[in-house]
Amino acid sequence: MQATDISAQEREIRLGDRVINARFDHNMMRQAEMYYQQTTMRRLGFYGIVDQAIARTYSGLGAIAYGASAAAAMAEEKKPLSMQAFDRMFDYEALRAAASDMIFGTLELLPKPKKSGAENGEKNAESQT
Repeated sequence: MQATDISAQEREIRLGDRVINARFDHNMMRQAEMYYQQTTMRRLGFYGIVDQAIARTYSGLGAIAYGASAAAAMAEEKKPLSMQAFDRMFDYEALRAAASDMIFGTLELLPKPKKSGAENGEKNAESQT
């Protein structure tokens, strides 16, 4: 995967009583990794964070939410909220309620798998007898 393969989806996501601007792009991925490391004191790659979010863990959902929020601010040439301020603003229930929107946005940014030759109408070289 290369950075040029990433699409930048933007949407608003409701977290508790607030609506945040969210951008799903390469900056979101980087910010999510940094947030995860800051809040858990452990390093985890982006795909691991996505797995954590799918499992609805606080750390995974928080990393995705912060990353998307920070990326949106950066796209508008604004300074993102600090990680500590963001962490204090939202509790697990707010993150869990927005989980589907955040996970969908995250999965949409990832490049789609290329079709195999068989799906493109190419014949398999193996004998079918």
